[in-house]
Amino acid sequence: MKIRSLIKRAETVDRAFKELEADLAEAFDECLNLDDQSPLDNVPDENLAARNDNSQPEDDADTPEIARRLTSHTQTRLAALDAVEGLFDDAREYLQEINTKLSEIATSHHLTGEFLKLLHGDILRANELELANVSLTTQQRVLSEQFHDATRKQRERESAVEALQQREISLAEDKEALRGALAAAKLELVVAGNASAEREAEFGDLVKT
Repeated sequence: MKIRSLIKRAETVDRAFKELEADLAEAFDECLNLDDQSPLDNVPDENLAARNDNSQPEDDADTPEIARRLTSHTQTRLAALDAVEGLFDDAREYLQEINTKLSEIATSHHLTGEFLKLLHGDILRANELELANVSLTTQQRVLSEQFHDATRKQRERESAVEALQQREISLAEDKEALRGALAAAKLELVVAGNASAEREAEFGDLVKT
């Protein structure tokens, strides 16, 4: 049952109580009027009993004596009391339904509170995860910058190594060229030495002659 229906039930109970109060007031007023105006108060008990006996049907012959001695005033009050008891029973049923629904509402409220606690914990955990994500993002940015710097330095080193390799190749070529020049110079020295030895020999021969 929805809350609106429960509220309508409560309003119905309130109206029933108000009607009960009105019926009780009316019954009491009627009782007072009967006490003031009823001519039965001046009738002897014997005549009253005879009148009540004449008013009872034949099938009520076995009822107790007190039931046959009920006045109309008493019967009215008993009828009003029965009506009040009926209203009281209805009100009790309504109150039981209200208590049942209130118990359901209390249970729902408790479960809602537990759910809200879970949401609160989830929100705090999400906040911690967001803070950790921000920290990891900052670290990632720093590491990315360091990676770019390392990549740049590696490229610079590779360029320097390539330049050194080119320089080494150039020096090797120069070395080979110098070796060739040195060998040619040695050969020229040998040829010049041989020519000088031949000239000395020829000069010696000329001196001897």
